Amino acid sequence: SSPPVNLSSGFRARFLFGLDYDLQHRMTTDIPDEIKKAVEEKLIEKGFKEPLAGVLCEFRQAAASSLDLEVAADFTGDVAADYMRITRIMQMACVEACTGHGWNIPFNQMTVHMADKHS
Repeated sequence: SSPPVNLSSGFRARFLFGLDYDLQHRMTTDIPDEIKKAVEEKLIEKGFKEPLAGVLCEFRQAAASSLDLEVAADFTGDVAADYMRITRIMQMACVEACTGHGWNIPFNQMTVHMADKHS
């Protein structure tokens, strides 16, 4: 186990959020901006306007079954007790943005290659 982290002086909530490869042509242009806007709006709606110092959404990596964005938000330490709730709100905003725009959220896929019976 790791030592406790003091969040009282401020903290960053962050996670990777993957989208389908069919959005490849937009993953480094408008999609990060749309996700960032959705996260900011949802955090403000849920009462975190004052402690919210900023939101970041950038392309992070091409993974095996998704194109991943890094989504992060910085907060003042007075909402440290809400860290887990804030992360859930941010993820909810990402899912709602995808639903609203019709963007697919992929799931890990396994491909099985069958041996040719005639070999």
